[in-house]
Amino acid sequence: MSYYYGGLTDDELFLSLSHLLKSDQADGEYQSWVQSIEKLPEAFRQLQGVNITDRQLCINQLFPHLRYGKGVIDYFLSKIVFTKEMKEFPHKLSASGWDLGRVKKLPATGFSGTNDSQHVLPLTVKQLDLPAQKHTNALVLNNLMRPENSVTLLSTQDSHSAVWSAMQLLELTVKMNPEIRVILDVGAQIIDLSNIDVAKAWLNLVQVKQGIQAVVFCDDEDELSVLDRQGHIERLQTSPFAKHLDSCLVFLDEAHTRGIDLRLPQSYRAAVTLGANLVKDRLVQACMRMRELGRGQSVVFYVPEEIETKIRALRTGNSDSTVDEPIAVLDVLAWSISETWIDIRRSFPIWATQGNTFARQHEYWESMCQPDGKKEINKELAEKFLEEEAQTLEQRYGLQPRGSSFIDGLAQSQNPMLREISQRYSEFGNIDLDSSSLHEEQERELAPEVEEERQKERAKPAEPLRHKVHPGVLAFVRTGVIKHARGAFRSSFKLFEKTSAAAELRIAQWPSGLLITNDFALTVKPEGSPDYSYMDDFLRSVQWILTSSAAGEMVMVVISPYEANELRDEIAKSQVVVRHLYGARQNQGTAPIDSLDLYTLPGGAPRHEIPKKLIIELNLFAGQLYFRSFQEYTEKAAEEGQEIAPDGFIRRAKGDKTCDFTVSPVKFLKAIIGRIRFNCEGIEKTHLGKILEGALLTEDDFRGEL
Repeated sequence: MSYYYGGLTDDELFLSLSHLLKSDQADGEYQSWVQSIEKLPEAFRQLQGVNITDRQLCINQLFPHLRYGKGVIDYFLSKIVFTKEMKEFPHKLSASGWDLGRVKKLPATGFSGTNDSQHVLPLTVKQLDLPAQKHTNALVLNNLMRPENSVTLLSTQDSHSAVWSAMQLLELTVKMNPEIRVILDVGAQIIDLSNIDVAKAWLNLVQVKQGIQAVVFCDDEDELSVLDRQGHIERLQTSPFAKHLDSCLVFLDEAHTRGIDLRLPQSYRAAVTLGANLVKDRLVQACMRMRELGRGQSVVFYVPEEIETKIRALRTGNSDSTVDEPIAVLDVLAWSISETWIDIRRSFPIWATQGNTFARQHEYWESMCQPDGKKEINKELAEKFLEEEAQTLEQRYGLQPRGSSFIDGLAQSQNPMLREISQRYSEFGNIDLDSSSLHEEQERELAPEVEEERQKERAKPAEPLRHKVHPGVLAFVRTGVIKHARGAFRSSFKLFEKTSAAAELRIAQWPSGLLITNDFALTVKPEGSPDYSYMDDFLRSVQWILTSSAAGEMVMVVISPYEANELRDEIAKSQVVVRHLYGARQNQGTAPIDSLDLYTLPGGAPRHEIPKKLIIELNLFAGQLYFRSFQEYTEKAAEEGQEIAPDGFIRRAKGDKTCDFTVSPVKFLKAIIGRIRFNCEGIEKTHLGKILEGALLTEDDFRGEL
């Protein structure tokens, strides 16, 4: 089957560009979009050349180049699709098939034509195998292995692609001999055409002289419908073809290969497609749409190249056959049975997890029962029914050996249902129970709920502090010397002691060089709670810097906008202190101003060389994302013999006093820059973002530097 992908639509591209233009890293992100597009017009190489209000220009000249770009598609998925669809909440209240199958006052019964899934039924549900019906499983398999049934390998057909399209399958079906009049797409191989499109295409390929007048299919409302040669569509049961199925073709898609009952002529032959993860009960149920199978009706299995490879791999363990032998119906059935076993093992973690949840909730429910038969519940008991839902990526995907402890807990439980789950686990052998959460998430990805419940997470209310100029700051402006004025100055990175970043590093390890004033650091009155992560939302950005070398050593202090305004006159007449304008470089398209010479006060102040160490600390503190040049990036590299951690941190050698860190500060910096300074906006494509992810920069990353 061949797939045709039309790339992003015009609306999706406009949405992506609109979102990009509002981001802080617009130029850098756009460069990652266009760097691999060779034939893009030069006018569109820079984001400044894109005007999304000129829709026709974008649609006709820009979008044909961007439509298939991997960078554009990744951005659309990560920033627009996933942020909306991948929702999770702190807790969930879940139910499962165990709740449907719980013991009730009146018995509940059900019916299934197969019994392969009996091992993953809730423990409260028992399967009854009637002696008179036990032979039916073997009878169906025996009918499928009759000589009139056959196998067609799609890899041996005349096709230029290993993946077949719907039209190619229909053309093959028309050429088959004996004639095929039924397609049972249980393998879901026909996905590029809708059911009605398949019916129209198949009817056009079949000649009138073959006696075919219509095609039976299931419409979008799951109703059996019929399409005739005049293009009329109506319900099968009310059409004249209801009693003349011998003049009809039949197409059943994967979703309708069970539960459909048609009285087809005994001479009819069906094509059955195979697909990934096709278990025996689904395959047999599909084949049994041919009710007279074994009594005149027959099937031919369409085997794609992917499934053929799996079948041959399965046969390598059988000493009675070789890989080169033709694939027969028996091989198809053996492969499907092996897929059944794999599916049961795959389903077991979810079954065990849901059973544990059901048993736990059942105990809580029983504890609510009062002597008079009524049930009483309070908030504390109701909260016990909740399960944790939101998880970090490390919690969800990290290597955390919890499965064995989970089973040990079930085995030692006083609840007989939990002990029985543990016993069945031992019967199935070694199964990773932690994979159940991954399967659940995949279900949410493929079938997101329509219902939406928006939760806006705003910063907690806080009372602002009143601005004031500390006498110690005024004394520094007049003398250029930091005096021991309590509460006037503090080390810059101690500002993050009351943020979520504090959990990643013992901040006392950070070298003290850059200073900040008390008015810059304190913006709101502190909460009484020991959880200071709320301060993430109340930190100032760095804009005004004071420097002085009056004491013989350069001193750099970050001040608040209020202090910069109130002390302007004092600074203007000072002979020892200089005020600098600063802004962290957050866009590669802007020139760096960390040399602190863009705008100074007093204007004629003598130029003093600022130590490189202070500039680096200032840039990290403020969240600067880009280096000035490749030479600046490679200025200080690891020396031979030094140990480099996976995150890029150069570990301190024994006796080395040039580094103050005993553990890597990378996670700490990630939290400061990615989470606090940029509010979780993606910085992975910037210079600093790549370094924090352990990547090495190349000269290509510095092309176009100003």
